Amino acid sequence: MSEAKLAKYRRTHNFVPPTGRSRQRPVILSDRKGFTLRNNIVNPFDQNIIWWCQESVSIEQSFAWLKRNLATKLYEIGDIALYVWLGTCNLTTKEKSSKYISITTDKSVAVDKITSCIDDIKSYVQDFPQAKFIFLELPVYSVKAYNESKRHPDPKTFKQQDETLAYQVWQVNEKIRATNQTLKTRSPNFSLFLQARKHHRTRSRVEAL
Repeated sequence: MSEAKLAKYRRTHNFVPPTGRSRQRPVILSDRKGFTLRNNIVNPFDQNIIWWCQESVSIEQSFAWLKRNLATKLYEIGDIALYVWLGTCNLTTKEKSSKYISITTDKSVAVDKITSCIDDIKSYVQDFPQAKFIFLELPVYSVKAYNESKRHPDPKTFKQQDETLAYQVWQVNEKIRATNQTLKTRSPNFSLFLQARKHHRTRSRVEAL
């Protein structure tokens, strides 16, 4: 079944949530992508998710927040399944004086920072037995398409940046897949959720960082 057909099936068929008590509360640590995913949730069952999201935050900034708050959050919530979905704000940048984005660098610096921080997060969270965690792969996205949606006068100039960005996303996702393999887990595909129709939107609880 193709992703489009599966997404249509999800929208037109009732979802029967699993019964019983969940042992771990799902938590998503993310940047702006997390808000997009949250706003496209179609199943009330998914309102059990806790969202630790912040606009335009780098993976290093989110990790710093996690180190300051994880112990307290675990005391408040109990056992969690932590889904780490970060990195896009390292790969692309939007200047405060502009509504357009561009790749942060065409060098390996941004990718190296992300992959290094993935190792740091893994080492840190592993010291908390109450937290099972998984890294979510980054979605493929387009500088050209984003800037075109913001009415850039010549979005075609970003074609080369898109090619560079696609390769950088692939590099990061390779690291994520390898890391998840050591954790004996794998990243789910969140693209289906992002395809949900806007008029099905529901909201689940968001925790401000």
